[in-house]
Amino acid sequence: MEATFPGPRHCFLKGLIYLTNGHGRSPTFAIRPTATGDLTPAVDQSENTGLAWWQPSDGSYMPTPLVRDGLLYTCNDNGRLTVRNAMSGELIYRHRIGTGSATYSASAVSAGAYLYFVSEQGEVTVVEAGREFKKVASNNINEVVMAAPAISGDRLLIRTVRHLYCLVPE
Repeated sequence: MEATFPGPRHCFLKGLIYLTNGHGRSPTFAIRPTATGDLTPAVDQSENTGLAWWQPSDGSYMPTPLVRDGLLYTCNDNGRLTVRNAMSGELIYRHRIGTGSATYSASAVSAGAYLYFVSEQGEVTVVEAGREFKKVASNNINEVVMAAPAISGDRLLIRTVRHLYCLVPE
């Protein structure tokens, strides 16, 4: 099982660095690693060759974005998942995961064909990776979770404020 782990609020794919900014409207930026100088988005991007694309909203506040199979996944703190083409920034879909009152601080992880999102309230939502939203499962641990899940082999490890859970497929 191949696993994708979150990084320190940025990630990489095919020569682009993806950043989100949690303050204000939560923009998302795709930056070329050769960029120098001021990368402030402008109306005329021809002057700013270091910035491949940017979106003024839909970024994540706390969770690190995740890049997989050419798609950029960002889940903001209220559980709205936004999926974009990682190279162009084109919107693929937006969909709320979890319940309407769930908040998210933990970064998502990916293993096999799935993405795993865990809310602060302990709701674990499994979504199939891809260009359409397909919720596979949802379970609730009913404990506070602030840390990103970890993957070891075929095991999903979830740390709550009181326990460490190890989930193994049947």
